[in-house]
Amino acid sequence: MATAELPMTIEEFLTLPEDGVDREVIAGQIRVHGASIRDRGHARTLANLCFQIGRWSEYHDHYRVLAGNAGFILHDEPATVLGIDLAVIDADAPSRQTCMGPLMVGVPRLAIEVLSLTDTVAAINEKTRLYLDHGTPWVWWVDPTDQTIRVIGQDRIPVTYLNGQDLSDERMLPGLKLALSEVFE
Repeated sequence: MATAELPMTIEEFLTLPEDGVDREVIAGQIRVHGASIRDRGHARTLANLCFQIGRWSEYHDHYRVLAGNAGFILHDEPATVLGIDLAVIDADAPSRQTCMGPLMVGVPRLAIEVLSLTDTVAAINEKTRLYLDHGTPWVWWVDPTDQTIRVIGQDRIPVTYLNGQDLSDERMLPGLKLALSEVFE
């Protein structure tokens, strides 16, 4: 008799080794992405975004920035754990954590995915749907190759910004004016 594979729990996910392999859990099912090496366009774009959004957050005490594939538990049962390239969270989010583990529990105010050469449209669409379905108000797709940022919000028509334009939206991140020419330099 065959046995069904049980969904992975958060506790089981946290016991997996730190071996350079990107793993996520979606609806209790582990996804292994293999060793991840980002190309220089991805790395430079992420660094520029971190600098600009980090500088903005210094003057806006309500927000903090997490970068480098920050782990977020979007849902407990079934477990959904995703790594986000760059996340903007409410400043008090860490103090509201119910556990002191390495992952943030809850959703960010903004999830930013910097597209790499190995990302597929299906995978990015799935992550975007998961972020939005679990309550993340805003998701950005940052494409270093096309030098665009696609802004997707809850119940809003997506908007694409081109290199040379400024991205600002008071509903999303009050006071942020992001110069795409500086993101994609």
